[in-house]
Amino acid sequence: MYRSNIKSIGDVISDYINESKLDGGLLMVRVFDAWESVMAEQFAPFMSVDEVKKLTLNKFYSKGTLSCKIASSVVRNRLRVHNDMLISKLNSILGGEYVHKLVLS
Repeated sequence: MYRSNIKSIGDVISDYINESKLDGGLLMVRVFDAWESVMAEQFAPFMSVDEVKKLTLNKFYSKGTLSCKIASSVVRNRLRVHNDMLISKLNSILGGEYVHKLVLS
């Protein structure tokens, strides 16, 4: 028996993710992980990783906009100064232009 429609496991998983409409949720998880790694990089000399994770109280990602609620006004203002740099670091970690706007509150 000859199989004419042979797919790699990666293609099958990709098709399943697209058909199940899971790609948006997976992108959101990737964006949140990238945010945590950028935050850790920014504040590693000053704080432990656990302390850095506690700085972001809430995160939301939709249509290219990442909104983060930051616990400290001092940290929030420091991040706002480096807004463009943070967006470029997030996109370089994600491997594409996924974050267009960063809203810090």
